Amino acid sequence: MTAGAGRGAMPAMSRTLTRLLRRRAQPAWEICERCHGAFVCPIDWEPADAEHWVITTRCGQCGVWQRLTLTNAQAAGWDMQLDAQVRPIKRAARRLDNERMAAEADAFIAALEHDLIDAGDFA
Repeated sequence: MTAGAGRGAMPAMSRTLTRLLRRRAQPAWEICERCHGAFVCPIDWEPADAEHWVITTRCGQCGVWQRLTLTNAQAAGWDMQLDAQVRPIKRAARRLDNERMAAEADAFIAALEHDLIDAGDFA
């Protein structure tokens, strides 16, 4: 085997190993049946009975839809996990929005200082 042949195999093997470990670490319903991605998202849910939920999911990676039936405990655990995943997204969105508003305020102040706008612009 040449030195170059081994290099190409390692990343593929590493990706496969990572995918297998991720699949073991997460419940089966959180992994897409088709692409094996960890981007399954609940879209709709309704109680099936007193002990179960029917959840319609969609994979954000490949787009496959699926209907699952989970116990109350499984659904509650997934809901808590999803909440934890949303928190950093919300923080980032707030930060980006604050940065955007600050840039708009700076532009507005600069426009006022350079007499580029006046009260007539708001009539």
